[in-house]
Amino acid sequence: EEELQKFLQDNNIDVSKFGKDGVKTIAQFSEELVQGEATLMKQKDGSIIRVVDVLIVKVMRKNGDIIVEVEEVKADGTKKDLTRLPAVKRRDDEHPFIAAHRVLSKVLRISETMVEMQTDNMQ
Repeated sequence: EEELQKFLQDNNIDVSKFGKDGVKTIAQFSEELVQGEATLMKQKDGSIIRVVDVLIVKVMRKNGDIIVEVEEVKADGTKKDLTRLPAVKRRDDEHPFIAAHRVLSKVLRISETMVEMQTDNMQ
């Protein structure tokens, strides 16, 4: 965490904004990097960007209805409106199918046996 903070400061990133106005804390950002859900990449101009590979899953019933996340309830009980397709941050070492199964089990909390994955319709 301290190394990350020093790295960010050395690269002219204002660390005072972390943990405010819905922005992750340095600890949360560090955990995201450690878990492989994001990486930092240095651009040609020397700036640093956060790179995240988001896997979005479209779950559709035979009648055409689509499952969407309407809200997220945080650990502290606060709620956040979403209205989006379910998604996860895919780790570098994670196959897209494994990440899709994670969406089903962790985000939607439905059994993968209830879903037929169509590999011919992936984007």
